[in-house]
Amino acid sequence: MLTVVALALRLYRLDDLPAGMWRDEARHGMQALRIWNDPTYRPVYVVAGADLPALLFYLMAPVLAIAGPGAGSARLVSALAGAFMPLALWWAARPILGARAAVYGAAFLAWASWGLSMSRWAFPATLDHLLELAAIGVMWRAVGQPTRWRALAGMALAGALAALAAYAYHTGRLAPLVFALLTALHLGRDMRAWRRALPGLAAAAVAGALVILPLLWFIAGDFEGYNRRTGAVAIANSQSLEKRTIALVLDNVARYLGMWHIAGDPNGRHHAPGAPMLDPLAGACFAVGVGLAIARWRTRARVPLVWLALALIPGIFSTNAPHAMRSFGALAPACMLAGMALDTLVVSVRNATSMRWRQVVSATVAGTLALSLGFNVWLYFVRMPRDPAVYQNFDLTETAAGRVARAAALTDDPRLRAVQVFLDRRLIAQDTVRFLTFDVTVGAFDGARLSGTVNGDALLILPPDASDDERAAALATLGPAARELEAPLLPNGEAPLFLAYGIGDGAKRLLAETFPTRR
Repeated sequence: MLTVVALALRLYRLDDLPAGMWRDEARHGMQALRIWNDPTYRPVYVVAGADLPALLFYLMAPVLAIAGPGAGSARLVSALAGAFMPLALWWAARPILGARAAVYGAAFLAWASWGLSMSRWAFPATLDHLLELAAIGVMWRAVGQPTRWRALAGMALAGALAALAAYAYHTGRLAPLVFALLTALHLGRDMRAWRRALPGLAAAAVAGALVILPLLWFIAGDFEGYNRRTGAVAIANSQSLEKRTIALVLDNVARYLGMWHIAGDPNGRHHAPGAPMLDPLAGACFAVGVGLAIARWRTRARVPLVWLALALIPGIFSTNAPHAMRSFGALAPACMLAGMALDTLVVSVRNATSMRWRQVVSATVAGTLALSLGFNVWLYFVRMPRDPAVYQNFDLTETAAGRVARAAALTDDPRLRAVQVFLDRRLIAQDTVRFLTFDVTVGAFDGARLSGTVNGDALLILPPDASDDERAAALATLGPAARELEAPLLPNGEAPLFLAYGIGDGAKRLLAETFPTRR
């Protein structure tokens, strides 16, 4: 049920929430299309144009080949990875914390606004953590297998999954370390357990090494390219002259401690700007869970707390703290701690003689989860779409222009398909437009003339900040029959997404059908 909820929350209006694509999404889409169309292009790590490992692009390629370039199709792989993260959390947390705590933690993760923000765009932030959660779940079960071949197979699979995470996002480089340290926590100080586990540990190491070998080969040939992005944002390279590195690290620690309940990432592409990264209900449960983990340090309750600390390392040692994407790996263990807190509340009344008290606790748990769901749905689907600090961080004009050109080329209506679409040269040069018009023909306007002759209905789109001279030139170029058309508006309704000039009723109809609710 939680997986269905997670899927619904990530697939609902995926094409237009966020309202526009970001240029990095478009670049990732073009990498995927190049992989699909060019059999000689098989990158392991893409430096120019993406600065990311290539796993996401390979997964996106068949989706874009089937569905075509678009915001929804580009985001689908990331959305599915995010939707299956709660299931992977349950898989990882159940043997560590128990069935009920795992389900509660999966629930918090299923609808966390932080998770929704990270998974509803074409970025690999969710992918490495999905693989990491799956690896930990497999490892925790494989270590205790009584049959040798099952233990070996399980550990080999776990090692391969942890290594595969390094091909997703920069934070995936930490996955093998997290895997190794949590395996050590699982085995503890029992030397006999370590000796029994040695063959499995060797299998995990060999499988992981085989999986990561192509990436190591790339690193050996281009370490500078591989480390360019992480080096650029490393705190040691900060341009702040007022603080030493140790002071910057301590400042980051304070920011990450406060992001859960006080002030989160200010970047509107990553989350609601400045809002705490957890909702009030999940945040309260998380705080209780941290206290319980500390109090039960000698038990498995410490595992999610150690995991959370490890996941914060990329953020703490880089700039722009708190950074929702670099610290996203902390969300799953944070939800595990929140789930553990709710589970402790239930366990505390397991042996209570009063049925009324049990009912109160059950209602409290259900109410906590329901209110948490409602808050996150409101934040992401109601508040954030209307917030200029969110949508202004995306390429709304470029996305809208690309959609119009694409709609005209692919519509089944012959009258609309006959409309000639021309885009301002500044729009055509943008990555978002290039991606959305990858497989369609679109005309260009250079400020003085069109790239083709107008025969029949036509539509010319300019940026909303075009000068009066550019507007006059657009009308003059189209001819005496041209007129300015009503264009779709920004989400707050205060200004147009672009300026539109057209000839014939087809141009007006094309805009109306492409943006039926944005005018």
